[in-house]
Amino acid sequence: MLNVEQMLLPKSPAWVSPTVNRRISLEKARTAAVRKAFLPQGFPVPQLAEHPVDITTIKKEDRAHLLTGPRISVVADGNVVIRKNIPIRAFMASATKLHDLLQVKRSITQFRIYGKVDKTCIERLLDVFTTEQGLNADKINLVSGSLIKDILMYQACSALGIYSDHCKPLLNALRSQVSARLLTFDEMNTIINRVRSTDPLFRHLANDLCHRRYKKRIADILAFEQWLSKSSKRELKNMMMEIDQGKKRVRQANRACAAAVVVGPGENMKEKKGPVILNSPLIVGLNTGK
Repeated sequence: MLNVEQMLLPKSPAWVSPTVNRRISLEKARTAAVRKAFLPQGFPVPQLAEHPVDITTIKKEDRAHLLTGPRISVVADGNVVIRKNIPIRAFMASATKLHDLLQVKRSITQFRIYGKVDKTCIERLLDVFTTEQGLNADKINLVSGSLIKDILMYQACSALGIYSDHCKPLLNALRSQVSARLLTFDEMNTIINRVRSTDPLFRHLANDLCHRRYKKRIADILAFEQWLSKSSKRELKNMMMEIDQGKKRVRQANRACAAAVVVGPGENMKEKKGPVILNSPLIVGLNTGK
């Protein structure tokens, strides 16, 4: 137990590794450089130097300041210019990929989008996040209700790195549409071709297909397996195999637990069908040695 003198002694500061210190110093230096390059003194949204923001939480009179300052162009593969003269402050407020780029390279005149991304969706996002009309909106709604259009919009959001709070309703709507019915091959192809395998929407599709296949809710299972066997579906097939194996282990463990019943002291362990007993050694994974 500590005595009074020990309690009054000043606490030594927590040790922080040199690597962490260097990273913190670098982040502070980059933030200061972004603030100096793009945000004038007294700018009403100072946190923009550190990270993107939810523009709907900014006062409307302050949103106008996002439309001032330097400009940038958005360019797609093949040097196709999608739009010129985009206000950088408004763009970086909602596009994390541009914000990250400006942390390391501040003298840029173009933001390039890589891969096959729908141009119309990019233009729609630029309207929403970088124009006066878009910035003055009370709410941001990127959901159209059309599965294909929403997938393309979701891909465009990923290409720009749109602030996550604006993408969540779109992702939730897509998850609901995937779960509501068995998608057509064309719809599933659109997800596979437009969304990375690390994306939660891709995994949701894999989980949904595993569940439908296990419950025998895929009408033409032969056509489905033939479609899944194509080389372009390798990542989906591998993910479904991992999901199936994981669920199989869970079912086996649940069956083993359901068959184990813990009896009173001094009695032998008996196995019979019954409810899961939480203190069963099969559940806690312990060998009691008794």
